Amino acid sequence: MGEPILVHAGWAIWSKQPGTREDYSVLASSDGPLSTAEFTRVLMHFAAGNPPAESGTPASLPWVVLSRVGVADRTYLGIAVQVPTDYVDGTGRPVSRTSYICVPYEEMTRSPVSYRSLTQALRTASLPDDTRALVPLAIAPFDAAGLARDVIEFGPLTVATTAALLLSGPVTIVGPEFPDTETRLRFLDTVAALLPYGYRASLTAATWADTAATGQRFRIVFATRARDQASRVAWRGTAPVPDTGPASVYLRHLQRVLGHAAGDMLELEHLIRHLAADGQPCNFDQPEHAVASLDEFFRAAIVAAAIDAEQATVAEVRLLFSRGQDGQLSPNRRHAALRHLIAAGDPQDWPLINRRYGEITANDPRSLLDCLAEAGSRSLWSGGSVEHVREHLQLAARYGLTDHVLAQFVTPPAVTANPVSGSERVGALLAEHVLADTSSFPQTQRAVGRHPAAGDRKSVV
Repeated sequence: MGEPILVHAGWAIWSKQPGTREDYSVLASSDGPLSTAEFTRVLMHFAAGNPPAESGTPASLPWVVLSRVGVADRTYLGIAVQVPTDYVDGTGRPVSRTSYICVPYEEMTRSPVSYRSLTQALRTASLPDDTRALVPLAIAPFDAAGLARDVIEFGPLTVATTAALLLSGPVTIVGPEFPDTETRLRFLDTVAALLPYGYRASLTAATWADTAATGQRFRIVFATRARDQASRVAWRGTAPVPDTGPASVYLRHLQRVLGHAAGDMLELEHLIRHLAADGQPCNFDQPEHAVASLDEFFRAAIVAAAIDAEQATVAEVRLLFSRGQDGQLSPNRRHAALRHLIAAGDPQDWPLINRRYGEITANDPRSLLDCLAEAGSRSLWSGGSVEHVREHLQLAARYGLTDHVLAQFVTPPAVTANPVSGSERVGALLAEHVLADTSSFPQTQRAVGRHPAAGDRKSVV
């Protein structure tokens, strides 16, 4: 699965001493990136409520809280794990202990990690109480295959709908049945995996929260009831499908993969990796970014459908190739995409065409030769660059097909912008290639016989 990601994290311990009547506070912390007062404000702001004293209930500890904090111009991802202790305070109430870490967001974008692996790194770390140094963490790398399996386990439609709903507002996951804390964290991680990674710069979540106490601070929580403003998702039940706006568009995009994900886990993994690579920080009030990210992922399929319908633009096909997404197409559609680019005849595309022609035509270079010849002829007879047309002939020469292409240059297109200039240009090319070795160009000789005007002009252009 790859080597662990090594980072140094800020940390704090939030609790109270046994038998004391004092309130909760930061008992120990690192000396960066926050001060003790700043750690206090963050932990108080992202407190998920008051846990019950009894164990074994859906609201019982442990709780995991996912948060973020800005320090100067840097964003940090925060993880807090709140657990019970075996002692009480001065009033006899059970005391909990919260361990908190924050890691630089930009380090997570360079080497994406999941919330579960961050949480596991916190649980296994030894937060010191005798030093204020940052704590080193070894975090397991991003596991797209494991997250894809989790999507299938939790239900593709439920996970996808929950992810899409986050683009339109807060979400609460309600009962009556609730899974254990680890399953809740795994579900939150799976939902986050179906959004561009950049939303983690603003995502806040909790495996349990007192709805009344949390206000607007969390984007997604597990709780007994949903706030009025939140979408309500029933655990192992239904989720309200967004029917308008970017959330609706995003869900429809996801369903293009998730509708058959159980039969094509590889495409689901590719989708998760694509989203994990999109680390541009963004807020949930920017849902269009998520839609654009999926547009990018599905560009190949969208362009292929446009080519099939003869509605693709050259700009769309050019972008597909320039970003290397043509590899997502079937061989036949990839072939059609290159044909579309060649037919456009734009000189700026020639380096790409020249570089990819052999790979895409595989063992049949003749398959796009007529298209290549037609584009060159159209350029030649309409006053285009002769140097560009020579490049067409050089490509044909790699496969011993110069005669085939040059013969088509001799025949003027049905619509000719400048037939006199075109004849002169053809004559120049004939002088370069045919006069010294007429026996090697039988097709061209026959074409000249049908169009002798081209052969009469030998001026060099």
